[in-house]
Amino acid sequence: MRILAVDDDPIILDLLQSPMWLGTAHELTCADSAAAALAAIAASPAPFDVFLLDIVMPDTDGIALCAAIRALPAHAATPIIMITASHAADAMELAFQAGATDFVRKPLEGLELGARIHMASMLNASIARERSARATADNLRRRRVLGYDELAHAPDDKGPMPLVVLKNQILGLPAGCHAMSLFAIRVQPFALPTADLYDDETLLGLSMIGNAVVGALQHDGSRLAYGARGHFVGITLGRRREALDMVTVKARSGLSTAWKEAGFDGQPPTLKGTPVTSLGVWTGRAAVEALDKAITRQPDHRFADPESLLQRFAGV
Repeated sequence: MRILAVDDDPIILDLLQSPMWLGTAHELTCADSAAAALAAIAASPAPFDVFLLDIVMPDTDGIALCAAIRALPAHAATPIIMITASHAADAMELAFQAGATDFVRKPLEGLELGARIHMASMLNASIARERSARATADNLRRRRVLGYDELAHAPDDKGPMPLVVLKNQILGLPAGCHAMSLFAIRVQPFALPTADLYDDETLLGLSMIGNAVVGALQHDGSRLAYGARGHFVGITLGRRREALDMVTVKARSGLSTAWKEAGFDGQPPTLKGTPVTSLGVWTGRAAVEALDKAITRQPDHRFADPESLLQRFAGV
């Protein structure tokens, strides 16, 4: 554990560095003033894990230093243990208001200080787990809401468009009813190339599938977007309909070559095309609502946790 101890008393700093205290069990850095402490923090290649701050120091005291450390984003939650010889409650109240985590009294006792630092270590581990869990949950929630849409769509008209763009195009149609057919293309189960949510191969696989489907569409009025959970959704403006069986066969045929060229193992996933409904006339808003229902219909319980989503983004 990397500890920064700040005290203007050299005897205290020598004591902390001794093998009987913190010298051998931890990576200890010492500073004799608040200015030296802030300089050590700025020069450190990695954030410190714990701070030991004497409250009473000349110039800038430990309470002001505690507040300055708390203002640093890298140390917004780092444990700060105050060292004090005072029994005054108001001093400790000010220290806690400044962001202190704990305190020990002088004269220092090795057993008590060791216990406080051990508790700080446990707090650090808990904070790290919470941050990791929050980041995973936030990223998973974002990916599930966006359905990889912002990363899987093609940057030009040769591939699927972002789902929000497709919806805006539909909602931008003139008021009234329009001849329009809605369809969905489902990606059948297949293992992701790796288990990394951000892996470029995963996104490449999605983009390849979408590009193959777009290339197989027969009508100029057809548009495709990636929805979520292995589902692409699309529309065909006008009275014509896509022959979805032919589209999926043609798309998978083209996908087979691209799949091998990309170095993916095995065969590409199977594609299944189905009409969203048999209706052929829609208002813009009703069409968008129908596409949303097609995406969310029959949710797969295996997408309820991050590990499942990392292992597969489509399937039964």
